[in-house]
Amino acid sequence: MNDLNRFYFDLPQWLGKSEGIHRQFIGNFISCLHDEQLQVVLNPVSFPCYGLKRLAIKESITFSFHSYNNDKNVFSIKESPIYGLYSVDKNGYSGWADICVNFSSYIDKINEIDHDSAKNIIGEKRDFFRETKLSKHQQPHNHVVLPSDYLFFPMQVNSDSVTDHENISAMEALDYVAALAKKTNRKLVIKRHPMCKSRGVDAKIAYLLATNENVLSVDANIHELIEGSSAVIACNSGASIEALIFGKPVYCFGRSEWYEATHKIEALEDFDAIFLNDTHSTMSVFQEKLIAYLLSEYWIQFDDIESIKAKIKYCISLYESNYGDDFIDNHNNGECYVRSFLNAQREIAILKRKQKKYKKDYELLSFVIRFVLFLPFKATLTMLGRNKNH
Repeated sequence: MNDLNRFYFDLPQWLGKSEGIHRQFIGNFISCLHDEQLQVVLNPVSFPCYGLKRLAIKESITFSFHSYNNDKNVFSIKESPIYGLYSVDKNGYSGWADICVNFSSYIDKINEIDHDSAKNIIGEKRDFFRETKLSKHQQPHNHVVLPSDYLFFPMQVNSDSVTDHENISAMEALDYVAALAKKTNRKLVIKRHPMCKSRGVDAKIAYLLATNENVLSVDANIHELIEGSSAVIACNSGASIEALIFGKPVYCFGRSEWYEATHKIEALEDFDAIFLNDTHSTMSVFQEKLIAYLLSEYWIQFDDIESIKAKIKYCISLYESNYGDDFIDNHNNGECYVRSFLNAQREIAILKRKQKKYKKDYELLSFVIRFVLFLPFKATLTMLGRNKNH
């Protein structure tokens, strides 16, 4: 019998009433933890908490929100890129996820899925997208007129932690494919991430639109943009796995849980073939099985109680006895220590996030300068969000 007697669970404090499925999933998960008849300690955490290293505590399992590079007995919890599905992972998420880091160990499990079953799983999710129009982030309902043939480039937030796994700088990639679109007279449709607030990205998009008539910036439902495209180019955006579900050829220049189901882009020159070819290959049988495995087994549905219980049982099976810090003399002192530790690390995370954002925005300043030189003064002020009376 092992010495496990306690669960620590990060409780995000930023979830609003509108985020119903997040709250439901967390409530369901905590309820299932109580079913194990062990003590459950809730640690309120503030944004941003991703990347904060959680302590491995003796006689405990920690379920941490948005953590990665986890220690033993620490498991990351995070919403997946697919609406309603959640990740519980011993390593982290995106390029840190165990299936990305140790992919070979999952091949047999993936191959156990029957191909017809895989197609049905993917088809059901595709039908759900078409019926509900739901994606991870809220989408506009407006209909836009799109070119008859275009390549789609969904952008990401520059300071997002998952961009640590990009093979090529996202802005460098966008520059390159925009130039290819112009050279080959192909249309490139870009969609800005709904959470992006960067003025540097403002300038980058405005500059591309002003200098390249083959580039279009569109704010429409992500699924409409995917379905109308001939192929999708992305770093490791969640839109890229949605595109795979829609059966589109996907070219990714960043690692993720579904990286092995995409055409991998590891150098700028790898983009050339996308624009020179009129046809693009879609997923192989194994790649379809991989996507089905992610949708049906690796990630869990927010309201699937049996799957949540099974995932908790799996985490318990990985528990390593007599491992971790034993500084906790009593329950109350332990709670205070962990919360103080997380608060201190949160301050570091804020600084790191700002540093990353400022660095990437600084790299875009040259485009602001070029924009000022290229366009009339009034247009430049408009792009910067000002007017002539300021």
